[in-house]
Amino acid sequence: MDQRANDGLATLFWFYKEPAVCENRLDILARHNGDRPVFGLFGGPPAEAAAFEARLGPRLDDLYAAPAADPQWKWLYGDLVLLDWYERRGRALAWEQIAVVQWDMLVLGPLRDQFPGLEPGQMSLPHLRRLTEADENAWYWTSGRRGEYLQFRQHIRETRGYDRQPLGCGFMFGIMPRAFFEQYRSVAGKEIGFLEYRVPTYADIFGIPFYEKDFGVGTAMNAINQPISPDFIRGELAKPGGWRLFHPYYEPWDDR
Repeated sequence: MDQRANDGLATLFWFYKEPAVCENRLDILARHNGDRPVFGLFGGPPAEAAAFEARLGPRLDDLYAAPAADPQWKWLYGDLVLLDWYERRGRALAWEQIAVVQWDMLVLGPLRDQFPGLEPGQMSLPHLRRLTEADENAWYWTSGRRGEYLQFRQHIRETRGYDRQPLGCGFMFGIMPRAFFEQYRSVAGKEIGFLEYRVPTYADIFGIPFYEKDFGVGTAMNAINQPISPDFIRGELAKPGGWRLFHPYYEPWDDR
């Protein structure tokens, strides 16, 4: 266990339903990434936490159940759910970077192989980009909810002197360093805006370095609840340099 704790990169498995699928995902993580700890974050109804712990606990190095909250709030403010985990549990655990893996994601290879040269303190997020005017006009979170976005921009300008275009990302997955959480704890107005521009923009404000990676957004990964085709996944696994991270996939995967 000491060797695993000293590796620096741990996994946070974030789940709230489908216990059989969760068991499958944890077994796959153990096969490909058994050299590092896997912590659990249960985001479902607290009344169901004990049943999930009984079933998944043996596969986890630690399990924390998030406090009761409206499911829509948990979705919109997932970064604050993660921050709650950090403050109440994760801060005392041994890790320096955490790979946030959700229950509907497949990790079909060692994480270190997917992030060669990842340095301590770096953050990696899918579809990371500096938002352009075209992005703002096309993206629901900056056009359909324009008022919240403009409020966020005004807030970071007034409180942080940040007058650049915000960053955006997809939050299907992430590698997040401890330093991000430590600085995020003290941010006032964390509920202003949406997490997919809030998280990367605050990381930029904090000076967190980014590990830039092509995640195959639109092919291997998407945030529109369109399941990745099993044939596509098998095709990628047959390629030495194919994708190994897939989202979303809702069924158990035979990885043997």
